[in-house]
Amino acid sequence: AIAKAVAQAVATVGPVDILIPCAGKATMGYSHKHTEEDHRRAMDLNFFGTLNTVNAVLPTMRQRQQGRICFVTTGCAMTSYVGYSAYSPSKYAVRGLADSLRNELSSSGISIHIAFPGGMDTPGYAEEQRTKPAECKAIEASDTLYKPEVVAKSILSDLKQGVYNIYCGDFGINLLGVLGAGMSPRKNPALDVLVFPIASIAAWFVRGDWDKHVKVGHDKKHQQ
Repeated sequence: AIAKAVAQAVATVGPVDILIPCAGKATMGYSHKHTEEDHRRAMDLNFFGTLNTVNAVLPTMRQRQQGRICFVTTGCAMTSYVGYSAYSPSKYAVRGLADSLRNELSSSGISIHIAFPGGMDTPGYAEEQRTKPAECKAIEASDTLYKPEVVAKSILSDLKQGVYNIYCGDFGINLLGVLGAGMSPRKNPALDVLVFPIASIAAWFVRGDWDKHVKVGHDKKHQQ
């Protein structure tokens, strides 16, 4: 179905220059309450949906030796916590795919990018709140909720500059990128080296705060 839709679009408006596969959904909840089917659905939509879309477009890009693909993940592709045990692995998989293709296509004229937006004010986000664990809500209580159009502008701006890891203007996700970019291209390696010790210390405190929220939730349940 995806290949057919892409073929129809190409026939109507011409070849795809920029592909931004961003379909996704977060199935929230505790790990022990998720079924195997919950995990498979997350992978089918978030990972295989992305993979199939890319595979439908790549052949034409290879023939033309040009094009850009920007994968859309989330901060949960660099770290995770309570509530995201079904969602986060599927986004880690997308990140792994992006890293692999970046290297594989590095001499093809096709550039690969990956965006890590924060929480966005969308109907999907509102739906997540219905099943999001209390501990997860507490962890995210101070997070900024972004308008989709703001995130889109940030992605397009960094795409024009050829940035590989796109953090969409979120300070916390920028720090995650300093810690977790691995072997992928960094926008400012020298700055990352300077910030890394500070980010490491900040991560120690943040992780402790996450664990504290889980302990509070655990204690409340055992008092009931």
